[in-house]
Amino acid sequence: MNFVVSASSVTSSFPTAAPSSTPCTVTIAWGWSPTGLSCLQHEKIDGSGLAHFFDVIVVAGDLGIAKPDPRVFDALLDPLQVTADEAVMVGNSVMGDIGGAQNVGIKAVLIHRGEIHGQDDSIIPDRTIADLSELTDYLNELNA
Repeated sequence: MNFVVSASSVTSSFPTAAPSSTPCTVTIAWGWSPTGLSCLQHEKIDGSGLAHFFDVIVVAGDLGIAKPDPRVFDALLDPLQVTADEAVMVGNSVMGDIGGAQNVGIKAVLIHRGEIHGQDDSIIPDRTIADLSELTDYLNELNA
């Protein structure tokens, strides 16, 4: 799962993240951009029960493109009304999520849950986490 987190006037919480010992001091908006065939991604979104937690959902396949195409990231940022430097991409694909985000100026966090997709040693994430609960500390550091 991958998504963009950005400073915004909308506050949401993400249900699969374990509680963090550090409260988040930034207000966030969530954008989700699953990768793959549109019909399968819509089934995944509908079946996840998570759609209502996201302010924007962009299925790249609906646009006829895929990450790391910069248009995927623009399609997330525009409706969130934020710029790339106000956003953080969290994803599990080094090439698509991390490299694609960094190529458009978005900070990128790799979520490493045992398997890395699209490995590319030339792409270095801004942060690597094992669980979404670790994201709070990073967002607070960026906001300091």
